Amino acid sequence: MQQQTQALVDEWAHTFNSGKVADLARLYTPDARIVPPGRSTVVGAEAICAFFADIRAQGFRDYVVDLGDVFAKDASLVA
Repeated sequence: MQQQTQALVDEWAHTFNSGKVADLARLYTPDARIVPPGRSTVVGAEAICAFFADIRAQGFRDYVVDLGDVFAKDASLVA
């Protein structure tokens, strides 16, 4: 499970860093949620892509994701 999740995380970072932010949508479910620090929850693949497009517009280019623990909880994978 750790290797598969790491591959997904690496794909996400590569997609973001390549500037293909709209392509991130395929990595999220339609009801996906992210909770950015100090901001409101962002809901849905399109809104999440818009959030990350804004992050890139602010100058972030070399995004790195450090993967810690990975475990299954209910019907979800938590990483």
